[in-house]
This record gives sequence, C-alpha cells and structure tokens, in this order.
Amino acid sequence: MQGPTSAGKTSCIQYLARVLGQECLRINNHEHTDLQEYVGSYTTSASGQLIFQEGTIPYSRVHLGINLIELRYLKGVTTFIQN
Repeated sequence: MQGPTSAGKTSCIQYLARVLGQECLRINNHEHTDLQEYVGSYTTSASGQLIFQEGTIPYSRVHLGINLIELRYLKGVTTFIQN
C-alpha cells in the first residue's frame, strides 16, 4: 500500500486485521530500512544482557507460519532492496 505520510494506511490495515481476527505484521520499507529490520540484530535488554531481537523474516516464520523467503515474497523484498 502506498500513499503520503499520515494518510492512515497502517491504521486501515490494522483495523481490517482486527475485524478479521488476524495479526497484522507491519513491514516498514523506506530509504533508511536496513537488513537488520528484516533479519534481526543483537541489542541490549533492560537488564544489560545481549539478546537477539527478531526481524520481520524470522518473526513471520516462527509466530505466523509465513515464510517470507518464499520466491513470491522474496521478489518483492529484492525489488525494494535494488531500488
């Protein structure tokens, strides 16, 4: 979904997901998106421990049963990265 900032795109999708009883997984794709948002990265917890924060790809696979590495999804990610 494309449109200007603050047009309500995310809110609309979140509302539809809620009405349909589905989880909404938000994937930000913009000029500052980096690989860590897709794959994940290590970060420091509130207690100072180093923990791995899942990115979109592992989260979707483990928690939603969606494999974003499937060719149909990967084409979209590859197109985004190339642009």
